[in-house]
Amino acid sequence: DAAGGDPVTLDILDGVQPSWSPGGHRIAYWGNYGGQRDIWTIPARAGATEADALRVTEDAYIDYSPVWSPVSNRLAFISERDGNPELYVMDADKSNVKRLTETDAAEYDISWSPNGQTILFVSERDGNPEIYVTAKDGTRQERLTSNTAVDDQPVWSPSGKRIAFVSYLD
Repeated sequence: DAAGGDPVTLDILDGVQPSWSPGGHRIAYWGNYGGQRDIWTIPARAGATEADALRVTEDAYIDYSPVWSPVSNRLAFISERDGNPELYVMDADKSNVKRLTETDAAEYDISWSPNGQTILFVSERDGNPEIYVTAKDGTRQERLTSNTAVDDQPVWSPSGKRIAFVSYLD
């Protein structure tokens, strides 16, 4: 653990991009099991194995990059179920799946605001990767950066008043 104690190891074969639930009781991740890339959650306790995991997405499409809302039981994630990488949200119990973006370009690099009301993400809808923000229901999508360089990996400050991101400007 971060205090210098023993680490908690989860025995999951092909799990990547872990995201803690708000209360710290579960971890969301995506895994490629049986040739299908889906999102799973697992109890955040020592000795948890794939047998303890709950498959959150069960479809024939590629679902990945889960990020837990810091204040609710909602997950934001990327799915290719509509032909290209789009931003979705859903409850961790598999209900209330909602597509937030609808473009012909890729969306990725999700970051929930600390209050869980908005989501930062990267979109290539205008020709190159730029930072966007949307309300948690997909309304009020706004482009925050505009240049010819790649802008990605956005994160919120703890106060939710500022963001940081990587830009490949010269």
